[in-house]
Amino acid sequence: MTLVDTSRSEEMLAHRQALLPRGVTGAGRWEDPYPIVFTRARGQFIEDVDGTEYLDYHGGYGTALLGYSHPGVDGAVARAMADGQTFVGCAQVHEAILAERLVDLLPEADRIAFCGGGGSDPLYHAVRVARAATGRRKIVKVEGGYQGWHSDFGASTVPPAADISPTHTPPTVPNSTGVLPEVTEAILAVTANDIASLEERFAAEGDEIAAVFVEPALYSSGVIPVDHDYLRAARDLCDRHGAVLVFDEIICGFRSRIGGAAVPSGVVPDLAAYGKAIANGHVFALLAGKAELMDLLAPNGGVFFSGTFNGGPIGVAAATAVLDELESTDAMARAVRACERLAVGINAAICARGLNAVVQHHGSAWNLYFHTRKVRDVRDLAASLAHDTEALNLAFRHHLRDQAIFMQRRVGTLRGFVSAAHTDADIDRTIDVVEAFLDQHEETLKA
Repeated sequence: MTLVDTSRSEEMLAHRQALLPRGVTGAGRWEDPYPIVFTRARGQFIEDVDGTEYLDYHGGYGTALLGYSHPGVDGAVARAMADGQTFVGCAQVHEAILAERLVDLLPEADRIAFCGGGGSDPLYHAVRVARAATGRRKIVKVEGGYQGWHSDFGASTVPPAADISPTHTPPTVPNSTGVLPEVTEAILAVTANDIASLEERFAAEGDEIAAVFVEPALYSSGVIPVDHDYLRAARDLCDRHGAVLVFDEIICGFRSRIGGAAVPSGVVPDLAAYGKAIANGHVFALLAGKAELMDLLAPNGGVFFSGTFNGGPIGVAAATAVLDELESTDAMARAVRACERLAVGINAAICARGLNAVVQHHGSAWNLYFHTRKVRDVRDLAASLAHDTEALNLAFRHHLRDQAIFMQRRVGTLRGFVSAAHTDADIDRTIDVVEAFLDQHEETLKA
C-alpha cells in the first residue's frame, strides 16, 4: 500500500495556526488531524508541499471544470494582463460582449449583472431584488442548500443533528453565531423533492414570501438530483402568489451542460446566479434575470449594486475563454462521461458486495453516501449519518489520500468533481482504490 508523506504539512501547522484561524482560510479547508498544504495544480492533479502529486476530485469546490490551470483559460488571462487589462472599477469593453453572449445562452437572461467575488455576491443581490420587487421580507430555501455566507441564507445548511423525522415544514436553524434572530426568522426552510413542503409554506405565508431559492441539483448536500416536477411546482407557486423564483446555479451551473442544470426541466426562473465553473478557477460570478427585475439594480433602480471587482477584465477574459472551450470542444461531454464511468464502477462494486452505500451523480459531480441506498433530501442524509458515518467518511478520505487521491472535506458528505482532464485510466484507478476500501469495511456496510 502506498502511504504518502505529509510531514511538511504537519510541521507547518503550528506556524499557520498562529497566523490564520486554526491555520486555514475557511472551515471547509480544515481536515483532522491537519490539512494538507498545496503548492500548485495542473489538469487533474494537485501537488502538496512534500512533492506528492494527487489525483484530484476537489476541483476547487467545483470551479476547475476544464482541469486546473487550463492553458486556454490561463492563456486568455495572461494575454489580458499583457494588454494592460489589470484595471478594475471602470466600464470596460469586453463586459458587454460577454453579457450579450450569456443572454443568448441562458433562458432566463434579459440582463446580466457581473459580480466581483464568489457565489455569495449574486445571491445576496438576488435577495434584495426579490424583496424590492415584492415588498415582502421572507424567503424560502431548500433545507441542506448553501446560498452563501451571509445572514439572509445562513440557516439550515447542514443535516439536522437531532430531529430527523420527516416534516413538510422543517425548523430554520442558523448556521452561525452572530446572526440576528429576526434575520433567521425571515428564512423558511422546505424539504427537497417534497412538493407538499412548498405548498404548505405558501398556504401559510404566501403573501409574505418574496422569493424561493432552489439549487436545480442540490450539490450542497453532496449530489441530490432535484425532480423536474418539484421545480415546476416551485414555478407555479411563485406565479400564483407573486413571488420570485431564483435558481442557485453557482455550483451546478455549467457542470452538466452549457448554462444551467435546470434547462432539461423546461422551468425558467426569474433570476439565476452562476459562478465557479464558468471561470475555471478565476474569480467571477454573475446574476442573470428578467429585465423588470434586473432593472431594479442601481443605477437604474434603488437596489444598491456595486463592487470594485465587478466585471473586471481578468474575470471576464477567463469566463469568455471557458465559453470558447465549451462551445468548440467536447470538454463538457468528457467530464460528464468520466463522472458516469466512476459512478457506475463504484456502484457495481457496492452491489457485488451487497453493501448499504451508493454513489449519486449528476453532470460531472458525484457523491458516495454510506449507510443508505438513496438520498432524496437532507433528512435522508441525516439518517445515514446516525451510524457514525462521519468517522467512516474521514477514514475514506484518508484512504484516498494514502493512495495519492485527494477529496476535500465537507460535513456529512463525500462529494467529488470530475474535470475534462480526467482520463479513463484515472477513473479506473480510483474505482480500484475505492473497492479496496469497501473490502476493508465490508462488515460495517453490509446491507
